[in-house]
Amino acid sequence: MLTTVLDEALRTYGRETPRLRVLPENRYNRGFFPVQGQYDWFSGQALYCLVRHLRPQQVAEISCANGYSSLFMALALRENASGRLETFELSAKNARCAQENFCRFGVEACVRVHVGDARRTVSEIPLEETGLLFLDSLHSEDFARWYLETLLPRLPPQVPVHIHDILPPHARVRHFHGPPFRGGWTVSWFYRAAVRLLRPEQFEHARIPADAVRTHNGRLTYDGNHFAEARFLNRLVGRLAPDDYVYLYDLADRYPELGPRDFDRQAVGRKSADDQPMEWNESLWCYAGPLTAAYRALVVEAATAAVASPEETRA
Repeated sequence: MLTTVLDEALRTYGRETPRLRVLPENRYNRGFFPVQGQYDWFSGQALYCLVRHLRPQQVAEISCANGYSSLFMALALRENASGRLETFELSAKNARCAQENFCRFGVEACVRVHVGDARRTVSEIPLEETGLLFLDSLHSEDFARWYLETLLPRLPPQVPVHIHDILPPHARVRHFHGPPFRGGWTVSWFYRAAVRLLRPEQFEHARIPADAVRTHNGRLTYDGNHFAEARFLNRLVGRLAPDDYVYLYDLADRYPELGPRDFDRQAVGRKSADDQPMEWNESLWCYAGPLTAAYRALVVEAATAAVASPEETRA
């Protein structure tokens, strides 16, 4: 049961995580991390503790950006005194910055950085030897289908897989002062123009659903899932047994002794249903085997439906 494994890891190694606070304290320090992201404190604690607990000899990460989340894993591997992080990054500039951070924190011996498109460079490692897979990359459905078809089937079934920027469908959160409404700042003409200009390949995947739910306090909220990858993965999670996955959004408040809310006020734009600053802990953990099986079942169902209704060609 994945929740049990995480619980054992957190209760065994959580006492070590105060030394990691230097990371969230510098998360928005552009001298360390020029590319700003949102990897939350409890998510980092869980990641560190899981690597300490499972002691994988090879951890694979796609993509590392400036190395923020990578450092939680690399520091755990250093404490384990064994294992290596094989991390992949498309941008050579980001990879250089990540390498500087690995040297700054004294973990360069635990990490090997692969520069280029991971869809090609992943062949540089023996993927079958991976004991933990960390995914935080292109958040499109097509990219999700790539790793579900190419990476996960090559992993042992009980390898934990982390996928970032995913919340459970029952999550109720606010973005700045409300859900992203059509016509609001997130889907304004300026935003659309900027995305089209700077990241045209992501435009369709970066649109945020405008569906909102009014909670007990009368405020409008939504589930926080911004990307096509998240919506697609949640379809697959609905097919999994409860023992085979866990959303850290649901887990954080069970461990008050770890201070999971210590950095809530640094969560840029992210708020709770009560309109208070909140780290969402947008991390889905699941086992490679069951997730692969769920995807294959979905593909078979789509193919069957396509035969019955030729106009339906994709799940």
